[in-house]
Amino acid sequence: MTDTFERIERGIQAKHELTLLGPAIESLVAFFQAQHRELARKNPGAVQQTANLNIAMNIAENVRDYLKAIVADGDLAHEDLKRVRQIQDMSPEKRRHAELLG
Repeated sequence: MTDTFERIERGIQAKHELTLLGPAIESLVAFFQAQHRELARKNPGAVQQTANLNIAMNIAENVRDYLKAIVADGDLAHEDLKRVRQIQDMSPEKRRHAELLG
């Protein structure tokens, strides 16, 4: 159960962090995309600069996606906890039946 509570807590923390950092990350990604387009227009042969922009954009997107994954895992852990508590509140007969159904 401790693992479930830790997952829920991490999910809550990540949700707050995503609320705070999400707009900044989106702004960074948009900035990198605009720089990429501008670079492609002005200097199509700037391979290293293009690669650097792509790396920076991928890092920003990966941070955002990582936070979203932690939030989703926390939500799943919360649903698991609710299911366990529902089963615990059942009569022994209903609990056996629920356990058989999986």
